[in-house]
Amino acid sequence: MAFAYAWGHCFAAFTKVKSAEDLPYSTVRKEIDYQPRQGTLTKIKELSVDPVAIAPGDKPSLNASYYVMTPEEKEVEITETIILKIFDPYKKKFVELGKSQEKVVVQPGKRKATSEIPIPPNAEEAKFFIAFRVDMDGKYDQKEVPLTITNDGAILAKAKDDLDRKGARVARVEAEHATPKPVELASAVGSKNLSSENVQQVEITAKVANLRVNPDASSKLVAKANRGEKFALQTTITVGGKKWCQVKLEDGASAWVSASLCKITE
Repeated sequence: MAFAYAWGHCFAAFTKVKSAEDLPYSTVRKEIDYQPRQGTLTKIKELSVDPVAIAPGDKPSLNASYYVMTPEEKEVEITETIILKIFDPYKKKFVELGKSQEKVVVQPGKRKATSEIPIPPNAEEAKFFIAFRVDMDGKYDQKEVPLTITNDGAILAKAKDDLDRKGARVARVEAEHATPKPVELASAVGSKNLSSENVQQVEITAKVANLRVNPDASSKLVAKANRGEKFALQTTITVGGKKWCQVKLEDGASAWVSASLCKITE
């Protein structure tokens, strides 16, 4: 316990959480059927520490995904916290040893958070809990997972084997959903989806949607479209996990619109 409390004092100095957007507000709103009347919403969807057993001196990684949603799609300040906990046999309860906090201003939507957790080389064998918490506008969600520090070779080997199998499953899923690289408009003209044998339309569902030269949010803006406007669908593509629709404009030119801002109809 003496080591555990000592580690807790320096935990914040060596453990930092980093997060980034995973899915935009509009996509998450549809995915979880979020309604503005629900107010602010904070929900941790997944949390893991990999591997679950580690030797002194190693660095397991914390991986989390979570939602932050608001009635209006505007930037909000959130606090991401990683907490180190242990069961104190003298106090007969779990106690907080230390924590690391980061305040960030983000767009509502789904985010992914990661962090390396350095284990001191002189760490003593023990079972800990790593908690992850997200606070926003007076509301929060928190989950925790176990972490074992040990020198037992059998336990470490099993943890590594479980992590390898987990990685293999993720790699297989990613391969099954492999996405092509962004394409220039000229290369999409020959797509068989342009054939009149299978004509579909794209209807704008967002209040205003940006139409761009390429399937990239930073690509040059071609035009803006309002809710209810319809265009002929030429093809679709998935880039970085985000789906885009290529549409034909009135003047015959092509442009790309994010699939999260429209729907495909017959």
